[in-house]
Amino acid sequence: PVLVVDVGAATTKMYIVERGVVRLTHLLTSGGHHITDTLARSLSWEFEKAERVKREIGLISSSAYSTDENDRIQTALLSTLSRVFSEIDRVLLSYGQRYNKNVSHVLLTGGGASLPGLSEHAKSSLHADVEIANPFSHSEAPAFLRDVLQQIGPGFSVAVGLALRNLKSK
Repeated sequence: PVLVVDVGAATTKMYIVERGVVRLTHLLTSGGHHITDTLARSLSWEFEKAERVKREIGLISSSAYSTDENDRIQTALLSTLSRVFSEIDRVLLSYGQRYNKNVSHVLLTGGGASLPGLSEHAKSSLHADVEIANPFSHSEAPAFLRDVLQQIGPGFSVAVGLALRNLKSK
């Protein structure tokens, strides 16, 4: 079984998939917008500035900010993310108890999965292997686009999946 966590703008959706069958779904009413809103309120910033800082810096310290500001940014981001990660752990535990199977792999997808430093923090917080989705890995693109596609890929998982599925059926 694999846990797919789709971190969207308004919600975080979780799906446990086993052999191509969705066995469990869970919805959390917290997403990227809530993370940005918490950051903006915590540091008394405009929403647009908080969104830009979230996307560019995320959980990674930046030399553009003081140590204190970096700590405040990370604390604000983690205040929302810790709730998301505790809910993911709860879903993993619940599934394990219900079906007597351990989910050993978590796949993060959605626009919120592109948060810099999220993968490292998730690996230390969750009791499973964590991977950021790369839907463009099954397609070809020029080499100079590789990094860009990997960075924006989680937000395009559904679109790329549907396109590949449509191409496969023809």
